[in-house]
Amino acid sequence: IELRVARFMNWLRARSAVPAIRGLRGRLDELRRAELARARQRLAAGHSADEVLERLSVDLTNKFAHAPSVALNQAGQDDDQDTLAAARRLLKL
Repeated sequence: IELRVARFMNWLRARSAVPAIRGLRGRLDELRRAELARARQRLAAGHSADEVLERLSVDLTNKFAHAPSVALNQAGQDDDQDTLAAARRLLKL
């Protein structure tokens, strides 16, 4: 019984991350959709597929990295080692 209770409690704690995970995935999907629409417009305007794909990959990388980069810069300025360590763990750096 104790083992099952411990497993349940671990599962329950993990559920507290679900809103953050959903928020992250939702925000990334918004960015993806916007960049995909821009890429389609470029294709329709006659730009080469290679050029559009290259720009799409660069723009997505920049958009996905912006908020974490700003937060990491701020953490560095604040000497917030906990945030920097958490980022290294979360981002597998």
